[in-house]
Amino acid sequence: MSVSTLPRGLEAVRGISSEVSLITATQAADLLELWSYTKQRPLAPKFVSYLAGAISRGELTFLVLHLGSIGAVSRLVDGQHRLASLAALAALGKKDITLPAVIVDHQCASEAEVAALYARFDRGRIRSFGDIYQASGLPEQLGMSKRETAQFSAAAAVILTEFGPSNSDSESRAQSSQERARVMDEWALEAREYYGLLRGSTKEIQDFLNRAAVAAVGIITFRYQEAKAREFWGQVVADEGSQGEASRALLTFLRAHKAHHRPRHLYARYVASTWNAHFAGLSITRPAIKNPELPILILGTPYTRRS
Repeated sequence: MSVSTLPRGLEAVRGISSEVSLITATQAADLLELWSYTKQRPLAPKFVSYLAGAISRGELTFLVLHLGSIGAVSRLVDGQHRLASLAALAALGKKDITLPAVIVDHQCASEAEVAALYARFDRGRIRSFGDIYQASGLPEQLGMSKRETAQFSAAAAVILTEFGPSNSDSESRAQSSQERARVMDEWALEAREYYGLLRGSTKEIQDFLNRAAVAAVGIITFRYQEAKAREFWGQVVADEGSQGEASRALLTFLRAHKAHHRPRHLYARYVASTWNAHFAGLSITRPAIKNPELPILILGTPYTRRS
């Protein structure tokens, strides 16, 4: 839209200009150096990795960059991580990846004005996964409540990384709303069965079974062993297991260990060990994992890989 076609009531602002340019990964690295703003906050490597993954997956398709300029000297005051993520792809050999970038140039009279401009950005609320799902109508598509959709989203992040330990690639995928939505669509039927079982249970039990690592294991079991899953998780929900029974062992573990006490992939392995005991008809008093380096074992499902 040109200035001449602005809707009635809108006026162009002097001192601010913009253009749309195509930037390659190689050029992004050069521009980061050219527009370096030494007073900028340091780069967050994990966020750069996440954005680089989003570009590679086709989720991030354009950049918006804001410059604070004093004459011909420009400082990048907003968009540092976006530009750095494109530049990071050049280091991975993807030098020809190109994105359109909206470059907004703010003319400033002094370094103090540049600093004031910088302070105006990234002060708002970040859109949560719930906000994104609500806008796309995902809860309605899944046939789940907003709360259940949010819980399912966290479990989907565990499933899509295949219960593996955290690394830059898995973190990037786990933080992608599109990747999570894809997994949620794939596992929607089982998730409805699992979360439906929790309705009407006590708040304590719901809080336990809504933990991402717990729900992820539960959803997997509902796909491959529905009858056994209803039996096991039903006993957990009812809190009726006796000493030595797997459902009692799981609840004892969940009451003693909050989700943040262990990484999700390890927490899921402890949960799975109680399911495995139930599936095999074995007595168990406390969950245990012999080798945390091995892939997760969930009996009766394809998750039986050993290495």
